[in-house]
Amino acid sequence: MLEDLKQETKGDEDYPFNSMVMTSITGTVEKSGEKWSFKARGSGQKFDLVPNEDLKKMVAAGKTLVTVAGKVTDEQGLKLEISSAKDPAN
Repeated sequence: MLEDLKQETKGDEDYPFNSMVMTSITGTVEKSGEKWSFKARGSGQKFDLVPNEDLKKMVAAGKTLVTVAGKVTDEQGLKLEISSAKDPAN
């Protein structure tokens, strides 16, 4: 989505990306050592992940398909900072 916006405009020159908030997105969480990542189910977009305690508990319980909300930043690659996590509706 961010890349599409950059192509439709003059990219970072006219509209520098600071952050955006996602109110609900479903996907798969992976943890490798200390690194967390999230892959959106529909688009396949990947994000580095900053988990909250609820998400950590869900992953510890064996759940990897989750619905999350949070803030996306693009300072050093896309990073999703989780504000809430729950089981997906479907």
